[in-house]
Amino acid sequence: MNLIIPFINSATKFITKAAFVTGFLLLTSCFEFIPEFDISEIEGYKPIYAPADLEILLEEPVPFVRQGKIYHYSHYILVEETGRGFHIIENIDNTAPHKVGFFQIPLNTNIAIRGNTVYANSGPDLLALIVLDDGKIEVNKLANVFESANTKDYPPESGMYFECVDNLKGEVIGWELVTIYDPKCYY
Repeated sequence: MNLIIPFINSATKFITKAAFVTGFLLLTSCFEFIPEFDISEIEGYKPIYAPADLEILLEEPVPFVRQGKIYHYSHYILVEETGRGFHIIENIDNTAPHKVGFFQIPLNTNIAIRGNTVYANSGPDLLALIVLDDGKIEVNKLANVFESANTKDYPPESGMYFECVDNLKGEVIGWELVTIYDPKCYY
């Protein structure tokens, strides 16, 4: 019996201390950092808005900037250009492939091919680019199929000041880290 009482006393002290520390941590975690907004200049995030004229165009070849996945279609190779569309490379002679065009699709992040149709997103919209027998391309658009992965009310990183989103400027398609002046928002 004498051996059990010291053990119970030390266990009780340990549990009491653990409960106090846990309670203290839980209580202090309820208080969030409240930012100051009297800062005139600080590094923070600025929203990037989609251009108002989201034109889908077949253009002359352009240089690669941020190429993505590569696809094979008939005697062509299609190379994604993240956020911009895809390159069209003719590959009749696989020893000498050459660029023949660029399909500009703003906000494009993915394409897929089935039969004679290239499917692509343009932000929240789904496009079906159908290659016709005469070589022309028919573009069909189904609006607002996807939730745009780039549309956000908050920047990608928390604990930062940012320029507040102005919905009158359009859809937010991304964020850039820049020097901002007189921030009014914090995440």
